Amino acid sequence: NTALIEKVKADGLKISEPDGSSAVYHPAITSDTKGMQHVDLVIVFVKAMFSESALENNRALIGPDTYLMTLQNGSGHEDVLKRFADDAHVVIGTTQHNSAVVGLGEIRHGGSGMTRLQPIADAFTACGLEADCVENVQKLIWQKMFTNVSASVLTGVLQVPLGYIAQNPNAWAVCEALIREAVA
Repeated sequence: NTALIEKVKADGLKISEPDGSSAVYHPAITSDTKGMQHVDLVIVFVKAMFSESALENNRALIGPDTYLMTLQNGSGHEDVLKRFADDAHVVIGTTQHNSAVVGLGEIRHGGSGMTRLQPIADAFTACGLEADCVENVQKLIWQKMFTNVSASVLTGVLQVPLGYIAQNPNAWAVCEALIREAVA
């Protein structure tokens, strides 16, 4: 998105926190990585339908020692990453952080928590992001997906807090039905 890139270059990226504070960051941003050197880590944080094109358009960054990591919601993302790196360089995980785009160049960080992933958790912890290395991260990914396709969907559709789903018998019945459908 050219408009977004120009906005971030000119004004920075504003991130608002749950406590009402905000900060503006000025990351290096580009839409053209051709000619750039390989990097140690590429983090894929786009909508799932854009993962392959994002990796293809930034192939110049990916070398034989580059790790590709995703914390995207849902499952199967590792299959896309494995088209660009070998199994040993694919890192999958899940995070309790969430955010929403408020406007062009503005993000609302909705909440934080533990990030659970495979091999590189120490690098996250060193940067101040709580992370741990888990053996069966795929199980956690599926658990989060079941929450997203049931309770999270209902909070959005009904415009209610999460606690309402557990307390209201009708909402809980719909939630259970959505979980059963996801499992099936």
